[in-house]
Amino acid sequence: MNEVFVNIKYQIYSTFSRTIFKFILFIQPILHSFILYMIYKNSSNEVFLDYAFIGTGMMSFWTVVLFSSASDLERERLEGTLANLFITPQNFFKLILSKAIGNILLGFIPILISIIVLFYFRPIYININIFKMSIIILLGIITFVLFSTLFAFAFTISRNTRLLINNLEYPLYILSGIVFPITELPYPLQILSKFFPLYWVNKAVREVINNKSIEKSVLVLIFFIVIYLIISKKMFKVFIKKIKIKGSIEVM
Repeated sequence: MNEVFVNIKYQIYSTFSRTIFKFILFIQPILHSFILYMIYKNSSNEVFLDYAFIGTGMMSFWTVVLFSSASDLERERLEGTLANLFITPQNFFKLILSKAIGNILLGFIPILISIIVLFYFRPIYININIFKMSIIILLGIITFVLFSTLFAFAFTISRNTRLLINNLEYPLYILSGIVFPITELPYPLQILSKFFPLYWVNKAVREVINNKSIEKSVLVLIFFIVIYLIISKKMFKVFIKKIKIKGSIEVM
């Protein structure tokens, strides 16, 4: 367990050393906040809360998930350090999980920044059920950690990592109902959106803030956790098998 905490600490430190992630963590949430503020500044408090406050935080968090956690193994491969990680004595799957956890924890920085910026422009005071919000945050963290692990293996096997990441970023802002209601989308896309965990995390946070029932969202997130855990284990075996067959971890 100690090695996991050490890896999380190192991952946070190394992420801060990268210029692109400093932009993602500190500058991008300010830009997102200003854009959504301008879009929803004349809306009711409820709409502004749902699509400006929550939407901005989710946008920034999703960017961190994609460009740090999900692409971590690919970045290690390009930098020539993936082989060194693979031959370390510690469990490789735990190593990837700890790297994902470190990045996910960093994802709360842009959320906090976006809340501060938007509160400056339009102060809104709400009562939040701390217990329910804690449950959603915990389930959200576990879901995104497993999601990151799953896609970390998939992106490393694929040679089109950057293309895949870019295709998953902005389309999911729309499909997950973060920036505007999914009811504005064609019906088939409304159905498709419910297959993404970002939609359910976003929905659950809104339900907590608006004092609505969260039972359905909690069950769906638990379902995603189980599915992602099973698939990520399978992807890990495929990843290891591909390395052993080709005999080269750096040029997969």
